[in-house]
Amino acid sequence: MSAAPVINYSVEDLTKLLDQKWQGQVELYDIDASTVLMSSPNKAVIGVSNSSDPTRLLNLAIDKGLSQICQFSNLQIEREMNTSASMLISPKEFIKYPVSTILNPLHASQKEEKKLITWNIQFSKASEKSQTLHQLDEFLRQHIKAETLISDIKVIADELFTNAIYNAPYINTREGSQVLIDRTDLSAQMHPGDFGHIFAAVKDNNLVIGCKDPYGSLLLTKLLKRILKCYRNGVASMMKMGTGGAGIGSYMVYNSSASYYVGVQKNQATVVCCSLPINMSSRRRESIAKNMHFFEIDGGQK
Repeated sequence: MSAAPVINYSVEDLTKLLDQKWQGQVELYDIDASTVLMSSPNKAVIGVSNSSDPTRLLNLAIDKGLSQICQFSNLQIEREMNTSASMLISPKEFIKYPVSTILNPLHASQKEEKKLITWNIQFSKASEKSQTLHQLDEFLRQHIKAETLISDIKVIADELFTNAIYNAPYINTREGSQVLIDRTDLSAQMHPGDFGHIFAAVKDNNLVIGCKDPYGSLLLTKLLKRILKCYRNGVASMMKMGTGGAGIGSYMVYNSSASYYVGVQKNQATVVCCSLPINMSSRRRESIAKNMHFFEIDGGQK
């Protein structure tokens, strides 16, 4: 398989693609030229790259605090960069309006969210997963013909749903500890009165699948380290080590995506989304350079 084409953009060219409202607030940096960032990790920096090496990109996110990486080779780089800028400058907008922040970042709003989201399920119990995935399958077949892509999206949705039920309610964010719940226990559910949402949208031959839970308990650095470990050691090796905290499901979600988005408002909400091109083979999609978008902000006590 041929490598992704090198796009001869300069950082100056890409900066011009940022909307006027982000100009002066966001700094672009070519991480292929140097990994020594010009700014502190807490400043609004978007890394741009042609690297398809997931271990390198994940290391930059973990070690350098680089939370936004956009790929030169991505056909939607203008949109991806404006999504990055929005997540850096107005992260709560992503928590409230994730799909429009991804698909129409200059007009993220409740109105745009309602227009874009064409499949949305509220859930709170493990026993609801089977029916949810069945309804998702029906939705996907209205837009997608490739069985492999439908299967990949359902695997992503399964993992997002499972994490929201079995993990999110049981993580102690202060201590970083977790009560382990048997993932085969269909009686598992969120705390009384709490609900999650799993949703999907299609625009311009891109599908977004995402999930929101009301806990904000996802430990972002821990998640990235688990995904990185799967790339380094291989999935087969990680499976032999046991299921507890191996991160295989999160790895599969990340690896199947073209773009991966995670927003955590501590103790309030976690949103995880993936964008997948509809007209691309699974093998090609898994090998392309990933766009990565992460943030974690304080939410106070729930």
